[in-house]
Amino acid sequence: MKKFIGFLGIPLLASMVFMACTSSVTRPSEVIFTSENLFPEGVAALPDGSGFLVSSLTKGTLGKVDWEGNYTLWATHPTLVSTFGIKVDAARGLVFVANGDPGISEKRDSGATPAKMAGLGIFRLKDAGFVKYIDLAELAGDEGGHVANDMVISPNGDVYITDSFSPIIYKVDRDFQASIFVRNEEHWSGEGFSLNGLIYDNGYLVVLKYNSGELFRVSTENPEDIHRIPLANPILGADGAVLADNKLYISAGMSHNKLYVFESGDQWNSVNVLDTKDLAANVTPTTITSLGSQVYFIDAKLDTLFSGGSEQVFSISAY
Repeated sequence: MKKFIGFLGIPLLASMVFMACTSSVTRPSEVIFTSENLFPEGVAALPDGSGFLVSSLTKGTLGKVDWEGNYTLWATHPTLVSTFGIKVDAARGLVFVANGDPGISEKRDSGATPAKMAGLGIFRLKDAGFVKYIDLAELAGDEGGHVANDMVISPNGDVYITDSFSPIIYKVDRDFQASIFVRNEEHWSGEGFSLNGLIYDNGYLVVLKYNSGELFRVSTENPEDIHRIPLANPILGADGAVLADNKLYISAGMSHNKLYVFESGDQWNSVNVLDTKDLAANVTPTTITSLGSQVYFIDAKLDTLFSGGSEQVFSISAY
């Protein structure tokens, strides 16, 4: 396994050289790390190239994994119960993490009803300092199920967050003002996990629906403009999504265990399949991230978690 070699020298110069040479750095195609029963659903590449941040459905934490496979606790907070998707806003130096309570966390909030918590935790990228927690479920004003699952950040700093137990996409603007961006019972209601990963591209969101394998395009200017993107076959178990080099990468797990690559020439009114990759039966990808043009997915071993088993070995792999 090839190892990541850091640059030495003056910190500022090293940073500049690193940024200029990111595409030429040789990194391992797989990083294996250990942490007892972590079950890291979310992954986000760190913009400085030092590794990844990972979440935990059972611990409610954020951890860092370097290229050598060393896992260290990066951040935690009492508000976090089960941490899901993670996104890094490098421009503002912030880390966002989705939070919920699906009833499987070791630190479950005794005051919360399982499956009725959805929130957004915000931390400083430079030192993991806590910035703010935003309760999203209270915006819904109902007694239905809620769990914040994944998110995407638009170029102007707006954060769009999916609720997997309710047909809602939330929006948190760059001033941390939260609102319901859109709620649509017709398209997004369903049993179990529904809305999941999403991307932003040129004024549109492309949103995955886990339980039906559908893709939807949503205008950020007119959120009632929702278009079901035609697919030859549903992407069952569609979980994570990332846009890299104008291509949509999707990971599908929980017995489906596939990776997909799509492109669109008409602003996601339709898509073309560029590639599909079958993964081993014991690999259950969840979220997916990119560093430059390279895409990585995490194997969170959720099949083991939901079958009541234990696991300490997890991996992050290049597409």
